[in-house]
Amino acid sequence: MQINMRFKKYFTSFLLILSILVSPAFAVQNTDIITLWINDKPLQIDVAPQIFSSRVLVPFRPILEAIGAKVTWDPNSQTAFALKSPVAIALKPNSKDAFVNGIPIPLDVPVRFLNGRLLVPTRFVSERLGADVAWLESKRQVRITFSDATIVTKENESSGNTQNPETAVSVSRAVNLGDSVAELLEVRGQPKEILLNQYGFYWYVYHNQYKQFELIGVRQKTVVAKYTQASIEVGKSNLTTEMNQREIQGLLGKPLTDIQRGNVLYAYSDKAIDIFNVNNQYIRVFYDSLNNQTVRSFMVLSSSEEKNLKGYYGQLSDDIQRNHEYLLFLLVNGSRVQAGLSPLVWAPEVLESARMHSVDMAARGFFSHTNPDGKEPYQRLEATGLGFTATAENLAAGQFDPVHAHEALMNSSGHKKNILGNMQKLGVGVATGGHYSIYFTCTFYTPE
Repeated sequence: MQINMRFKKYFTSFLLILSILVSPAFAVQNTDIITLWINDKPLQIDVAPQIFSSRVLVPFRPILEAIGAKVTWDPNSQTAFALKSPVAIALKPNSKDAFVNGIPIPLDVPVRFLNGRLLVPTRFVSERLGADVAWLESKRQVRITFSDATIVTKENESSGNTQNPETAVSVSRAVNLGDSVAELLEVRGQPKEILLNQYGFYWYVYHNQYKQFELIGVRQKTVVAKYTQASIEVGKSNLTTEMNQREIQGLLGKPLTDIQRGNVLYAYSDKAIDIFNVNNQYIRVFYDSLNNQTVRSFMVLSSSEEKNLKGYYGQLSDDIQRNHEYLLFLLVNGSRVQAGLSPLVWAPEVLESARMHSVDMAARGFFSHTNPDGKEPYQRLEATGLGFTATAENLAAGQFDPVHAHEALMNSSGHKKNILGNMQKLGVGVATGGHYSIYFTCTFYTPE
């Protein structure tokens, strides 16, 4: 287990992010079939447009694919992604916003999920996909006309830029703070996930089968943070994971021991993490305590994001806690693949058990694998009714976020052994409150 107590008191708050739940089929107001036409041609689709709350909703995937966008569905995060460089769109069932390059775009009615398809209001299609949309009620037809294949973003909406995004030249370079989302998407392409975090910006998650794992933080249309195991440029210095703590401090000087936000001074003390303020950026360097304090990874954050964080942990809503769970799972797989191991499978079937143990620790004031009733991890897993041949559990408490929790667990030989072990599945449960403010329960297991 891992406990982290490193602040001077003065904090209260809990914030939010986005959770995704697939909704059941919804009732529609008219059962007559509505047909979809694009550029005067009928489109063959398996789910017809629907009317909901006096709004016409149309299927997302076929429309985007009709203008040459690549559309994918991630079952773990329950998110649809559409990429037509340099624009990325993310949609979640039941969400009242669509995300275009990380910018939330309010919708007339929430995104709907019907027979395995997402449906969006026609207004989103007209305003954000640059199309003319007509609803012919007498013919029960939705007619969409694209004059070109440009997806409308805040950037080209205001500038009048109508250049076809497909003509842009890909640039091979590192992504830096201050880059635009358009530059990010040109360099890195479509993210695997888009996850809102405790700062209020979005982590764009990038990896290639969990290799080259990297998080890029985006607020509106600008890169404001990144977490990486690749080298970074800080001023005139090139920092790499081949360096150790002494070498880093030799280049960047004495690390910070506190950060002031408003009138509150928050103290930070962790021998495995150094924090520096260089060129209006906060740089966290995570070290491997099991390997002579060599660098494991870097997190770079803009000064405004660091200074504007609410309290010590940010605002942690239930939705952000769910995103914390999944991000910790992704980080585990990044470390496993880096070590030459196969990734684990996400285990939604154990989430309730893992969450309840975190809730129990916060509520009853203990931090242990064994609860006050004497139940061990294997007994709690048995209570779910699942059959398993092996199980293991990692606990963490007090860490700032999933990145800090994962780095702490990787600096403990026993926890690292579980992360790099031979289990097959992993579920993570997060809860807030209690003595340590935030608790992480990681349940590893191999099914029968």
